[in-house]
Amino acid sequence: MKLSKQYNFYIVEDDHWSEFAYNHEIVPFYSLETPIENVIGLRGFSKVIGPDARIGALFASKEIIDEVEKIITLQSLGVSNFSQEYLFQILKNGCYQNVIKRILDDLNQRRIITNKILLPLKKIWCEV
Repeated sequence: MKLSKQYNFYIVEDDHWSEFAYNHEIVPFYSLETPIENVIGLRGFSKVIGPDARIGALFASKEIIDEVEKIITLQSLGVSNFSQEYLFQILKNGCYQNVIKRILDDLNQRRIITNKILLPLKKIWCEV
């Protein structure tokens, strides 16, 4: 962070996994509560609302967002209105955290099952 300020460059953080960290051990650089001047935050939502949604978010200063918006408008037909509205409703209605919790619960159950299967094999493999 010190170097980015000293040499005036941006750190681009592609954060699409921090919400899936157990015990919230991963903390992104960019936060809406405490934005950092030289950090541009990117977040994809395909892991939450579906892989075909192809929708994400950019967190940055207004100047950067305005420039990116100009470029995207010229080069892209955009994201489907349905995906945008669906994500907006999930975020607006407070459902997003419930969706994340359900995904984490499911991943935790898969982890438990995987450990039950693989840990006994580890003992067998290590004895050979």
